[in-house]
Amino acid sequence: MISVFLLTSCSGGGGEGGGGPTPPSVSPPPTPTYVTKNFTISMSEASVHRISNGDPVEVDISDISTSGTVVVTQ
Repeated sequence: MISVFLLTSCSGGGGEGGGGPTPPSVSPPPTPTYVTKNFTISMSEASVHRISNGDPVEVDISDISTSGTVVVTQ
């Protein structure tokens, strides 16, 4: 009983009016931005050789390409 009285009279116990550091104000993060980019990939050359004797093999790469879209969020 005496210890409760001492804690109350000395502002011990840390309940009200503790006088601790004020927490920093926190602002919400900015709204994300989106950037959309289109791309195309194609082959410009290919070097192919026969495994058995090392002779070059002619390869038609004229129709090898692809394209797409990428969305980047920042």
